[in-house]
Amino acid sequence: MDLADVRKNINVIDDSMKELFDKRLVCSSQVASVKMDNNDEVYKPAREQEICQRFLEQGAHEYVCFVKKVMQISRKYQYNMFIDNDRADEDFIKGFYENIDNIVANDGILCLKLKADTTGNNGLDVKDILSVISDTTLEIKDISVKGDMVTVYFVVGENDICEACLVSYMLYKETLAV
Repeated sequence: MDLADVRKNINVIDDSMKELFDKRLVCSSQVASVKMDNNDEVYKPAREQEICQRFLEQGAHEYVCFVKKVMQISRKYQYNMFIDNDRADEDFIKGFYENIDNIVANDGILCLKLKADTTGNNGLDVKDILSVISDTTLEIKDISVKGDMVTVYFVVGENDICEACLVSYMLYKETLAV
């Protein structure tokens, strides 16, 4: 078997994974609908720990990294549904949009100051905050980490407002109050 054959196999696996991922997003959409109907929260740290623990007990340490990323993407997808269906925290959305015009009109820098949960029981830890930040399409101007505090500066243009709102809302909901 040569490299081209291995790459063909990887392409087949990637296509299969894409189909499964699409099915998972459908389920994620259904979960979001139920959560909206029940005024429930998107982020459930205990449930995610339970899922990860199940795979750790199977010795699937590498898979835990993968499933954590898939859960993060699923949560972002659900938060977007909450925002699109006017089910996000009204005060947050109102405050975000009251300030974003000033940010874009001036220097375009959005600063988020985030407090990590060092226990991981009630919110994201520093690594998970950085994972969310790294997956955004927003330009990152600067990041600093001091203990459990993460400060990130995003460059936000007119075309970035929806993404800025979504990422800000996700981090608002999943980190501890400062």
